[in-house]
Amino acid sequence: KIFFLQRCSEARVALDEAESLSIDASCGNKRAALVDIAKCVCAANEAVKEAEQMVHSQASDARHAHEMEVANQILEATRIQIQRWVIDLDAKVSTILESCITISSKHLTVCHGVVDGISSLKESTEKTSSDDMSATYEGLKVAFEVLTILSDSFGPSKLNNSLYCIADDIKSKVVSPIIQEIRTHLESGSFPPCLEMKESSSNESIGIDKHTTISSKRLRKKFYTLEWSHQEEGQQKSSKLIDITWWSNLLISLQSILTFVHDRILLGQAHLSRIVGCSIFGDVLKLSHSPNNLSMLENDFGSTHVGTVMKALTELIWDECIPSTISENVLSKLPDMANFVQESAKKFEQSLTEQNFIPDKNHLSTCANSFMITFSQKIRTTILNEGRDLLLQSDYHKTIRVGVNVNDKKKCNRPSYWEDINVEKDDMSVFLLHECAISTVASDLMNLCIKTMDTAVTIDFKCHKDLERLLPHMLYRSAHELLDVYRGVIPSMYGNEIATIPRTAAILHNDFVFFAHQMLGLGLKYKERFPVVNGDHESPIKCTFVDLVPIFRELAERTMSDMIKYQMHQLSEIVKPRITYIREALRSNEGVVEWTDAETAIEAGIYHLRHLSKSWQTTLSYDVYGRTMGNLVDTLFSFYLDEVLKVQDMSEPACHFVGSLFRNAIRGSVDLFDMNQNPVEAQKEAARYCNVWNKFIAVGKFMNMSIAEINMALSEGTFRFCTGQELSRLVTAVYADSDKRRTLLRLL
Repeated sequence: KIFFLQRCSEARVALDEAESLSIDASCGNKRAALVDIAKCVCAANEAVKEAEQMVHSQASDARHAHEMEVANQILEATRIQIQRWVIDLDAKVSTILESCITISSKHLTVCHGVVDGISSLKESTEKTSSDDMSATYEGLKVAFEVLTILSDSFGPSKLNNSLYCIADDIKSKVVSPIIQEIRTHLESGSFPPCLEMKESSSNESIGIDKHTTISSKRLRKKFYTLEWSHQEEGQQKSSKLIDITWWSNLLISLQSILTFVHDRILLGQAHLSRIVGCSIFGDVLKLSHSPNNLSMLENDFGSTHVGTVMKALTELIWDECIPSTISENVLSKLPDMANFVQESAKKFEQSLTEQNFIPDKNHLSTCANSFMITFSQKIRTTILNEGRDLLLQSDYHKTIRVGVNVNDKKKCNRPSYWEDINVEKDDMSVFLLHECAISTVASDLMNLCIKTMDTAVTIDFKCHKDLERLLPHMLYRSAHELLDVYRGVIPSMYGNEIATIPRTAAILHNDFVFFAHQMLGLGLKYKERFPVVNGDHESPIKCTFVDLVPIFRELAERTMSDMIKYQMHQLSEIVKPRITYIREALRSNEGVVEWTDAETAIEAGIYHLRHLSKSWQTTLSYDVYGRTMGNLVDTLFSFYLDEVLKVQDMSEPACHFVGSLFRNAIRGSVDLFDMNQNPVEAQKEAARYCNVWNKFIAVGKFMNMSIAEINMALSEGTFRFCTGQELSRLVTAVYADSDKRRTLLRLL
């Protein structure tokens, strides 16, 4: 209890002393008053903390509950008084800072108060005059000293918040507009004007109110001003690849501004500079462990550890200082540009380090020192962005034809008897790209890939050892990644069309086939042409694109397989509902509605396939079109074969109906395989690509044959595509029991 009362008494004494100092300040030394008041308030706060700790240690004792309640009331009253003093000091310090610091887009002005021999001021001084003299006489040094004292006791937020406000004004009103103006000039193609800095100082005496008694001397205000303006000369057009002197001019201007801030506003105090520097430039220590990270500036810029100014400067290095194209002229100037940027950044950061704005390890110099590495990364980024824009902005549905018409060449270069024995001699067409339609997007992307590889093997990069080591590999990597960009962007952009529109799926399939074919030989074409490094016998770059071949082939197969499955489902929805009861309807001796539905269904199915043929015949290669259409025709025919081959009893009129139905289906389907050929050739192509074509024809012929004709057809091989079990089931269903039928069934 005694300890608690002693601490409360100490707090009370400190607050009384602060009150006394506040009264004396109206007629005495204001500087000493604010600092001493802050010390008294902090002493009172420390005493209250010690008292609170004692109260908390005794809070669990129920015997002293009443005493604890009284103690808490005393502490609460003391805390309220301390808080009032803190708020009052904050307000006075804020007034000092606002009146002493002026920040605008064209100048910085700081006011320092100076006094010579003031002995007394009457309490009768008017309030407005007293406030004005307080704001000037106390000065920045006193304001920062008071904030530092309060921060030691009440937490760093007191000082930090005030300095953050100053730093935010410097960023938003001074530094950021200067950087943005330079970027605007560069984007418009004009050379950024140089800023001319001018620092000046002036004195101003404060008029003393007639009611104020001052012995011998007067109160003065001293102003320090830093102004800047454009040097109008030098507004010529700029070649940003060569002339980057604006970068040095920018850093010199920023250095002058920050030196003025350090010397005049922060009064050269290291701890104040560290806080302001952290706000302006960010916590660069957390980025210093990534020396080659400029290639991923997008990630760094999004980090909360990079200040606005550091972000803007590194963006300028990436966007404006580092070229985005490769040419002999650029490469010859690149080492000098790198040295210029590095030296400018080094001098700038040395100055900031000496002034304690930033630590020794800095992000800007790290980025500048990796200039050559970053140039390689930017070339890669530029190429990938060009490829991405090509994919996003071009019309994917526009196509061109590529490859060799293998089918026509085979017809011209082989004897006619090969058609009968179905043998190809020395057929090398498997190594050719069969003629098909690909998107212009794929063609342009492949041209960009080839252009990138040509650059990698034709341009001399010996101007710098880092370029010679990195850039050819980076260009090869970029060409490789362009194809990864394609298979990532196009399927996601046109996913719904690829899944539902036949032509789009066919174009994507052809693009994948085209890329797979090109990748087979692209690496071999350039492998021996890459430059040798350090006298080695061969280039360290293992140029190959073969790893992409199975990927593209799998994507091509999957794309077309999914579309075929989708079209099979479409055919199933068109046909199956209409032939559900055809098996039972074939027993009828006269036409029924189920027969009509079956005719309608097969006509609708063939009509659907004709529409697909129009989309695919001019897009897919000859062989792929034939196999794809054959697969769908097999699906359509299988719907009817499954029903007919399972019939247990079929009437003679039904046999004639089925025979007519199958003949019409054959005639309608042959047109799908016409492909600029005569009907006989189309029939052969249909039989070649459709697995059930000959079986469908045989079953159709069976419906109009007698048992004797069936025996003759068996000897001629007409039914060689049907199994004995299938023919037996048909014979049993169509013909009544007789000796001839039994003989035929035994034969089958």
